[in-house]
Amino acid sequence: MEADERYERLWACLEALRLDNASTPVLVEGVRDERALRALGLRGTIHLYNVGRSLAATAERLARSHKRVILLLDWDRTGGNLARRLQEQLHAQVELDLSYRKELATVSQVRCVEDLPAALRNWRNRAGLASAADEE
Repeated sequence: MEADERYERLWACLEALRLDNASTPVLVEGVRDERALRALGLRGTIHLYNVGRSLAATAERLARSHKRVILLLDWDRTGGNLARRLQEQLHAQVELDLSYRKELATVSQVRCVEDLPAALRNWRNRAGLASAADEE
């Protein structure tokens, strides 16, 4: 995949995520992940997993308040295990959307959510594109 195609796919995925997050919460692992998503323009609800709650308590909280949640956990072993365990806990109660996680893992070539802003800049630069901030 060429740099410009990778950048376009990454941008399109992040744009879709921004729009979807207006009505659907996102679950991330920690505070740096939330900061990264806010920097990328997400303005909706973002839940953090690593705030001292057990997996069961997190699953129960999500099930009580949401019908659908976007899981955006890191693309490492810990994130994969956590995603699988949440699917097991919530499979009948909450629709867990893993599509953004899969697409971002494929196109960003980073291992964690907090690195997405840098990945976007990197692929934009490799594609030879200027951002609006670069042009000011």
